[in-house]
Amino acid sequence: MLSSSRSQLSLAGLLCMLVGTLVYSNTLHCGIVYDDEPAIMKNRDLRPQANWIDLFYHDFWGTVITNPTSHKSYRPLCVATFRLNYLMAELEPMGYHLVNILLHGVVCYLYVHLVSLVCSQVWPALIAGLLFAVHPIHTEAVAGLVGRTELLSAIFFSLSFMAYHRAYTRGMRWVGVSVCLMVCSVLSKEQGVTVVAVCTVHDLFIQHRNTPSSTVHLLHSIFSNRKSLPSWFPAFVKRMCIIATVTMALLVLRITLVGGAPKIFHENINPPLSLSWPWRQLSWSHLVAVNSWLALCPSPLTADWRFGAVPLTLSLAHPHNLHTLLTLLTLTGLTTFALYRRWGTVLFGLSLLVFPYVPASNLFFPVGFVVAERVLYLPSMGLCLLAAHGLWKLHNHFNSIILRSTLKLSFILLLVTFATKTYTRNKDWESNVTLYSAGVKVNSRHGVFLTNLGIEHGRLRNFSFAEKLYRRTMLEAPLHSRGFSNFGGLMEALKRYDEAEQAFRTAIRLGKQDSTGTKVIETLEFLLDKIILRNNDRYGDAVELVDQALSNYPSYGKLYNLKGIYLQRQGRSKAAIELLQTAININFITAQGLYHLGLAYTDTGDKRRAVEAFKAALSMDPTYKDAATKLKHL
Repeated sequence: MLSSSRSQLSLAGLLCMLVGTLVYSNTLHCGIVYDDEPAIMKNRDLRPQANWIDLFYHDFWGTVITNPTSHKSYRPLCVATFRLNYLMAELEPMGYHLVNILLHGVVCYLYVHLVSLVCSQVWPALIAGLLFAVHPIHTEAVAGLVGRTELLSAIFFSLSFMAYHRAYTRGMRWVGVSVCLMVCSVLSKEQGVTVVAVCTVHDLFIQHRNTPSSTVHLLHSIFSNRKSLPSWFPAFVKRMCIIATVTMALLVLRITLVGGAPKIFHENINPPLSLSWPWRQLSWSHLVAVNSWLALCPSPLTADWRFGAVPLTLSLAHPHNLHTLLTLLTLTGLTTFALYRRWGTVLFGLSLLVFPYVPASNLFFPVGFVVAERVLYLPSMGLCLLAAHGLWKLHNHFNSIILRSTLKLSFILLLVTFATKTYTRNKDWESNVTLYSAGVKVNSRHGVFLTNLGIEHGRLRNFSFAEKLYRRTMLEAPLHSRGFSNFGGLMEALKRYDEAEQAFRTAIRLGKQDSTGTKVIETLEFLLDKIILRNNDRYGDAVELVDQALSNYPSYGKLYNLKGIYLQRQGRSKAAIELLQTAININFITAQGLYHLGLAYTDTGDKRRAVEAFKAALSMDPTYKDAATKLKHL
């Protein structure tokens, strides 16, 4: 009988695996788009010449993780799989998508076995597995290549819990296996550490059937009379000590490696950061309701939820607060009933739903988004289990054949609807144009999608349509600097210089609020080079613009370098020398800057220092012909 049950369970897992791979089969024709580009196309860690060990010192995007500009996302195992893809077929998208599809199939298979650990029958596990396999909320995690972090983390998460479950009957060595797999899950995606909380809840409240009251009594016994402790308690304490020690060591190692404080994200990507208490906390709390509704009713869906897709909560009377309250009361009520009535399956489902979501919730620390569908991949395991458990209970409760048949047909209809939605939405990831177009349909005010769509049409030389998109960006997202800078670039290409200059100046002004200093300086350089100084006759305007930038970014050496060059060209040699020496002192000087420093020294009659400056310019750029010519004539 046991072997029969195991074979049925394996068949159920294989069926879910097959369904999960088939529903994503059309992603094989998708490209490398959006966030995939910096993670794969521009990530030097994928290249053969890069050192494999560097993966453990760099963030997910290939930046040294201690660098202040690092995103602090630490996922070396996922990057390693990208690198293997690159070694096999470089940047051919199909291979990357094939791996994602297969990984999702593996997760579906493991999920069925995971559910079976708390369900005594195969049917609930199959129902949960089928729901999970086709759920549309997973599209971003599977169709988007960067979603591989979720897939790998889910695999190791599932294996870690299954190994911990074996420790109940097969000894402590399985706890060691569990924590090793947990570490692998964390190295794939940070939320993998939450498997520790799921294991703890299962061990204390499901495996040993404790309630909050009995747990309090147990704690009282620990501090008063140890002889009355239950027989299972010593082994439980050993398991807790092992996983707690490894978890703390892992967290300390991570903090040490990252270099202290976590990444502080900008309000442009996490708008509640612009608010004060309590509106910030109310806005973040509302995200619990938003994510819950997306998991229950996955429509509409988009690859990016910024630019007003989730409005801020700015009043106590806002309906958002009611949504938040109802969601939290539902979760709290279910958890209370599950704890006191020993509803093991319900409690396990809630654990899978809540704990993996917590790191992405913004409730304890800010993250780089307000809503991201891919982070619901793991939490949806809990939701699918709760739904399957409820459907199975209803099926067994109904005595009428008509009611049972209606329930079965409703479930089949739900599966077909979900599978169709998923299969259709996969096409959004075919290209950047399709992805951005789909995003704009959901959120017409999305500045990034609008301006990126304009860039794509500009590359296709659809200049008139690109201009319409940029103008729409500036209208719908008037605080988005990139919309203005990209419009300025298009106007410059079309030789409409006055419009270009106005757009670039606006972009620089807005960039102080919604962009990095590096981006602002890049925009400034383009404005200076292509517009202001295209005829070499507006050096006064150029110096004025650089001075404005310096008031906002006084530590940027590139600005001192630029101003020094412009001052020298104006004939203000002494002032130029002072600025260019400042650039040298803060370790930022270009070969061009050194060349103009040499010219400035020549103008002031300091031949020795002029020679040194020209030699330094040639040392930095041996092909610098003007520096070589000047040096020859000195």
